[in-house]
Amino acid sequence: MVMVYTPGKKYECAEVSRIHLKMLIDENGQEYLLVYDLGQEYLFAATRGEGERLDFTLIDEVVQVEEEMQFGRIGVIGLTN
Repeated sequence: MVMVYTPGKKYECAEVSRIHLKMLIDENGQEYLLVYDLGQEYLFAATRGEGERLDFTLIDEVVQVEEEMQFGRIGVIGLTN
């Protein structure tokens, strides 16, 4: 069971499937959400709504994703053996 709390309300749910998300940003500052669910990927545009709230608009299904190797990343801090 998964309990999700919002101001003034509690949602008790069962997890149906795990969804994988990636937040992306392009060179113009446009934010996107890449969602992997049930063997398919979808791309959503993310825009700032009221305050800091994000609104998502489905762009389309994704047919291919290529990831470049990133060098010079800062390592994870706080790992213990």
